[in-house]
Amino acid sequence: MNFYKTSFLSGLYSVINLMTGLVITKLTASLIGPIGTAFIGKFSNISGWILLFSTASIATGIVKYVAQYKEDPVQLKKIINTSFGIILIGSVIGSAFVFCTYHYLNIWAFGEYNFRNVFLLFGVFLLGISSQALFTGILNGLGEIKMLSYMNIAAALLNLVFTSYFVYQYKIAGALFSNSMYGVFVSCAGIVAFKRLNLLNLQYFNPKIDFTVAKKLIRYGMFTAITATSWMLSMYIIREFVQKQLSTTDAGIWQAMFSLSERYLAVITTIMIVYFIPRLSAIEDTQELVHEMRKSFKRIVPLIILITGTIWICKDLIISILLAESFRPMRQLFTFQMLGDVFRVTAMIMAYLIASKAMFRSGLKADLSFHLVLITSTYFMVKAYGLIGVSYAYAMSTFIYLLIYMYTFKDLIVLIKKSVIPKPWLNR
Repeated sequence: MNFYKTSFLSGLYSVINLMTGLVITKLTASLIGPIGTAFIGKFSNISGWILLFSTASIATGIVKYVAQYKEDPVQLKKIINTSFGIILIGSVIGSAFVFCTYHYLNIWAFGEYNFRNVFLLFGVFLLGISSQALFTGILNGLGEIKMLSYMNIAAALLNLVFTSYFVYQYKIAGALFSNSMYGVFVSCAGIVAFKRLNLLNLQYFNPKIDFTVAKKLIRYGMFTAITATSWMLSMYIIREFVQKQLSTTDAGIWQAMFSLSERYLAVITTIMIVYFIPRLSAIEDTQELVHEMRKSFKRIVPLIILITGTIWICKDLIISILLAESFRPMRQLFTFQMLGDVFRVTAMIMAYLIASKAMFRSGLKADLSFHLVLITSTYFMVKAYGLIGVSYAYAMSTFIYLLIYMYTFKDLIVLIKKSVIPKPWLNR
């Protein structure tokens, strides 16, 4: 499937998901305010850590190896069975952990506020939430982008209805619970999609682990788990620091700004994940790789500049329509947040090359350095400039992140430049 068809289908889902997400953001902002938004961020970090363990972070590995062996039924069966077995075992252990520690998790996240039942419900539904990695990974790896998009669109619409009801009825508790339920809707839609494609074959969903395949998947998972954990830990540290240095309201405003970024960036990153991971994994020739990376920069960078520029121009409208007046101080964060998003997406083009070629050591150095710089710079910038210092730190650290990747792939960038710059001497 070519880039534009892939982009249209995955972009269609991403736009619908963005629209439903913005409606949810507006609803939660109006009903629970900045403090509730900060609580959602805390719960997202904790549930995200548990989910990383439950799936062993093998989602990207599933895409790569299903794409690589989709023409080999024997090997494909081993990959899917092993993936299912890993996720099943991880989810059972993850649920047991939640059931044993939900009281302490609640105190750690919310202090005197009682949201223990939210953690219990998360533990009950953890296998369904974790299974989304299996369904999306298999469909992506098989190139079933049309069905993958339909599956995600159905899940996004179900999530909109579900979240709207629970936030309206139960306020913060409803928002926290519904925040983790999207994966369940993806898994339910995935079962329907697999049935439509005649893929719902029990021989592929036998939790029988092949240790050679498991080693390959977990190698991918370790890289993803470390970088994702580091990122969520960074977000947690920054949120807690802003809350203690400034206020819980300021932490909620920062969370809203970052959530807005994550929602619209999902439009681009979904396209990149669906297209680039399988495509770059299959490329062995250097010239073909240079050509593909050049096209990636030409397509993605102007798109992110256009999107961030539009959002910056419409920032007052966004706050008025999508949030609430209590989020008005967020206005000052837009300029450097948008600039940082441009740097971050440009770097991510090279990060997906890292993932597709299993260059784990280089990826870890870049990501962990970025997170360390982000935490350190936030500490000094917030102390010096207040809330706007968070956006200064984000822009600076993402620029350094981009520079690290440019240095890592300096030889490739030279080849890309040579393929773009005219060579008049060839005509002599």
